Amino acid sequence: MLLLVACLLVASTYMHTVEACCCMPEKFELHEYVEDVFTWPFASIQTGYANISFDLKVKKSVFFFYDVKKNGKDVPTPTYLFDHSSGFLYVYDLRSKYCKKLPTGKMSPVCVPAYKSTYITDLGAAKDMISVKIYQSTSGNQTTITTVTKEKCYLISSELYDSEYPTSLRTQFYGTTLGIKDPSVFKIPAICKKIFWNTQEIPEVHRRGFHPFYL
Repeated sequence: MLLLVACLLVASTYMHTVEACCCMPEKFELHEYVEDVFTWPFASIQTGYANISFDLKVKKSVFFFYDVKKNGKDVPTPTYLFDHSSGFLYVYDLRSKYCKKLPTGKMSPVCVPAYKSTYITDLGAAKDMISVKIYQSTSGNQTTITTVTKEKCYLISSELYDSEYPTSLRTQFYGTTLGIKDPSVFKIPAICKKIFWNTQEIPEVHRRGFHPFYL
């Protein structure tokens, strides 16, 4: 499965649901670290980082991936630019002058559904302590756990475990800021403007989605 798969967010379709308990702001930017571990049918670990800009009002989001490694080896990873206002996704790599244009669906807010199990706890200590909500739910052989700030529902981490095929997907979110600092991040690269349709294969990064916004 491609890194995109619906992008997102994987293994946790939990970020897209009608019945949600809380949602991220309409405009935000954050950094993400992902660690995906497989133990069957062979041992494998993939890690990577992403800078994410998300703007529900203009219906655009972009995922700049970097330092993606599989079993310690570098994995070439393109940038994913979603332009829901025009209905297209651009997958590109400026270094290799590669771009693929694909149709994309409706943009939804980043929300956490009302899980079966919810509890509140604190992180840190003393004046630096923050209250968080932890949501946990099990469906079949998969268990998902999502942690957000209690007050504003800012994402802190997400985890997915599969008991049938012992695997785990852990994501940490940090450096969250509100608004979009530089709107040019949503600018379509020149190499993509000349492309109408491209049947070229998107470089494979993972057998399942690699981040939580577009599964």
